[in-house]
Amino acid sequence: MHEFEDIPARTEAEADFQRALTRFRHVRYIPTPASTVLTPAETHVIMGIGHFADADCSPRPRDIGRMLQLSASALSQTLGSLEKKGYITRERSGQDARQVALGLTQEGRRFVDSEISRFRNTMREMRDYLGEDDLREFARLLNKVDAFYEEQVAAGKMERHPAHGCHPAACADRPGKEA
Repeated sequence: MHEFEDIPARTEAEADFQRALTRFRHVRYIPTPASTVLTPAETHVIMGIGHFADADCSPRPRDIGRMLQLSASALSQTLGSLEKKGYITRERSGQDARQVALGLTQEGRRFVDSEISRFRNTMREMRDYLGEDDLREFARLLNKVDAFYEEQVAAGKMERHPAHGCHPAACADRPGKEA
């Protein structure tokens, strides 16, 4: 079923918008893997750990699971695989042995840095492809859409995504800077 099937477009602009939004929501573009060593799920998890590590923060598994919306079972399996491959570490907290802090090994850090570099190159290519005027207009429209959603949240019509705000800054008030 088409998302806008029961919302007839009143203008050609609305029809173009509906087609573009539907296409954008259903077609997921992901970079061609730089490594065949890690699965897409492993890549997402290690990048999540890297996100926290870049803020000098050691996340707990539940922080990564929340951020990526992964079940405890799926996350545990992925973390085990990443640890076995030598990309991450899992260490018990000195303050509470029940708590596990995740970290990157040197190999994990190299992988994360490489993926960040690839992402930045893609963003530079997109910037060059769009040009200054389209970039400015795109940013203006994204900010306007964001403002619309914030108004919807304020009016109680929507909620933020559960992972919204799941950021390394949240660990600043925790002992040992663990997330």
